[in-house]
Amino acid sequence: MADEDLTNKPVSTSGTLAKLSQLKQDQSDLAKLLQEIRVSGRSRNGRVVAVFTGEQKIVDLVIDSALIAAASNRIVNAKDDEARKEIIKKAISQHVIEAIEDAVSLVQTEVVQQIQETGSMGKLVTMLQTATDTASISQSELLS
Repeated sequence: MADEDLTNKPVSTSGTLAKLSQLKQDQSDLAKLLQEIRVSGRSRNGRVVAVFTGEQKIVDLVIDSALIAAASNRIVNAKDDEARKEIIKKAISQHVIEAIEDAVSLVQTEVVQQIQETGSMGKLVTMLQTATDTASISQSELLS
């Protein structure tokens, strides 16, 4: 029954195209906002910093030279390359993981804040509504 009601209503192609055009612009604006956001997550000891974008892409990783030096001092007495790799991994990896986890947490908060401050929340809701409306219109066009 609901499908029949959709097919009896006239479909405005120009209105649909305008909505799609606005949807594309809003999506582009949101993508640009996410690309511009930068946050720095830190390990608990502050010796590793991971810089993320709003898209949760890592753009920089800074490891304090003291942390590298400490790992380097330990590898001098290592038996082979595998032992050296393991020492470096143990010395640095946990700090890197901590910095990344901190950055992920911070970037999620920053994205929500930026979306609210720029009015993009309304655009996001509109994008979702337009996508739903467009899907309904496309379905009715297919049925006619």
